[in-house]
Amino acid sequence: MIIEVRMYPEKSTGVITYPIAYKRKLTGIYYNVMEQAYGKKFTEMFHKNTGVPKMVAISDLFPRGKLVGDNVAARAKYLKFYISSPNDTLVTPFLSVDEIVFLGKKWHVEADTVDVDVNRIKYFKTLSPVKVTSNDKRTGLSAGSLLFWETLYRNFERKYKLLHGDSVNVEFDILSMKKRVVKVYKNEKILNFDTYDLEFKINNADVKILRTLEAGLGESNLTGFGFVLPIA
Repeated sequence: MIIEVRMYPEKSTGVITYPIAYKRKLTGIYYNVMEQAYGKKFTEMFHKNTGVPKMVAISDLFPRGKLVGDNVAARAKYLKFYISSPNDTLVTPFLSVDEIVFLGKKWHVEADTVDVDVNRIKYFKTLSPVKVTSNDKRTGLSAGSLLFWETLYRNFERKYKLLHGDSVNVEFDILSMKKRVVKVYKNEKILNFDTYDLEFKINNADVKILRTLEAGLGESNLTGFGFVLPIA
């Protein structure tokens, strides 16, 4: 399931300010909503990856704006992002929640499901860049390296098998690729990661592959990396 989420500030000034390295804040939004829906015990289990696999992806369609110190000031009435999961129970609470706390403030929430024709979709694009890291998790691998693609395919195949119980032979036909350096908080430091916005085609895309893509491509999907949107 794919859901579009719009967050409106309690008091609108026409300008919204958010941190440059805001991606980990997206995780806070997610846990806030899940705790409202299922209680603290569920979110603790999910955080520890006990019983509930972390198969959730979030996009990063926050509006661009002017840099002000470590923040971005954008002329906008609301913030928008997408969230998806092959496990509908991990995202449907966004359809019923009215209010969340983000950056220490209350925001009104509106959300709608995104309709996808699973019988016709072959083309996809990422709405948050794909992140594939080195073994120490401190640098992003270059898409020019074989290891990047081996790791990306291995990650997808692992999710597919976990979801469906069998193996898959899939090939991403890359139509366009753009490098993006993203700032990420890690151990109280801001690190720069090489990530990639992709548009691609999957000739043998079926329901199982589409559901697996709803878990995201690459790593750190819950913190705003590797969200995939079907486009045609």
